[in-house]
Amino acid sequence: MNEGGLIMQRRKNSGPRNGKQKPEKETRSETDKSNYSKGKRSFSSDSVAGKKYAPKSGAPKQKASTLEDGIRINRYIANAGICSRREAESYILAGVISINGKVTTDLSTKVKYGDIVKFNDAPLAPEKKTYVLLNKPKGYVTTFDDPKSRKTVIDLVQSKCRERIFPVGKLDIDTTGVLLLTNDGELTEKLTNQKNNKKKIYQVTLDKTVKEDDLQKLLNGIELEDGAVKATTIAYTDPENLREVGIELYSSKNHIVRRMFEHIGYNVMKLDCVYFAGLTKKDLPRGKCRFLSEKEITMLKRGLYS
Repeated sequence: MNEGGLIMQRRKNSGPRNGKQKPEKETRSETDKSNYSKGKRSFSSDSVAGKKYAPKSGAPKQKASTLEDGIRINRYIANAGICSRREAESYILAGVISINGKVTTDLSTKVKYGDIVKFNDAPLAPEKKTYVLLNKPKGYVTTFDDPKSRKTVIDLVQSKCRERIFPVGKLDIDTTGVLLLTNDGELTEKLTNQKNNKKKIYQVTLDKTVKEDDLQKLLNGIELEDGAVKATTIAYTDPENLREVGIELYSSKNHIVRRMFEHIGYNVMKLDCVYFAGLTKKDLPRGKCRFLSEKEITMLKRGLYS
């Protein structure tokens, strides 16, 4: 994609999504303000803004002031970085969680300072919250552990942090680009919950020239086997290469971009995620990762992104 970016065409029936008017952000660059004043949007790949558990020794090391009144057991488990609060409830009900040697299936149970919590007899200890951004290369599976012994995204980040982190969402093995990994179960649930779909932008290379009428079909919306879906913005990335497009959408469905193009008669040859929930791969080489800044973490937790 050209460094200068591309001008994205907006939906012809450009009403607010879900019938709700979304207020404009107040903190835009002068370039963005200019583009918006002209009814255009700038887009660039570089500038667009059965679990296993490794046993840990020792009792939880939270401060007494944090646990003196107790915290809900599902929150405690999520803080250990192995799952979200909702997933933790399933483990509790399954009877694989114990406190001080006694199995608990009561979701209202609270953990207090000094309690020893175990998951399948392995002690749990809350980890430091860690947030890592990876520019995923092709050929890596987006999972913590692969039964087929294929390369995983964890192989690319495990030397950077000792905490047990997990991918937020999933990119296909052949899909590249922005991928967040963290042990923050609450944030993971927030970002992946289909009721709170976050904006994603992809650069797509197809097997043949894409007709303008077909781009419009994706803007208008199509019906797939698991429901309706549409692009909010789509355009050619290069007027000289009509096999390559940029697409913006709000959906957490699996393989959604590939399925959308297959539905209208195209095969995706390359797929690169360039934006997710306010995060981009700017200045991050393929296969490399970095820790999020405090500003980025705050942005994600407060939802301060488009």
